[in-house]
Amino acid sequence: MMMNNSFMDHNNISVVEAGIDKASVRVDYNANATNYYDYFHGGVYFTISDSAAGIAARSNGDKYVTLNANINFMKAVNSGYIIANAKVVSRTNKICVVEVEVVDDKEQVVNTGTYTMYKIK
Repeated sequence: MMMNNSFMDHNNISVVEAGIDKASVRVDYNANATNYYDYFHGGVYFTISDSAAGIAARSNGDKYVTLNANINFMKAVNSGYIIANAKVVSRTNKICVVEVEVVDDKEQVVNTGTYTMYKIK
């Protein structure tokens, strides 16, 4: 199963763990990942969560794309790294629902989300 892709590589997102119905990806704090206030940009939280959700969904060998996503920003981070931990909570013939929790380098939850993935083949 392909885990990284060129978008993840370009954005310095690395796979920490990948298994059946779960995945974790990480991004380290860097100037290219920050907003105007030098915190991780909200798009980085979304991107690592979406990447982890996709890897977890594809862990059964099928191909999925994101159909819908709902995220909750809870804490801004301006150092260290953040990790998105994804876990499949439901899977049907066409839909896979994945819960994602983003933690900082102190293991504090800083973001949560639910990603609905659609099987394309």
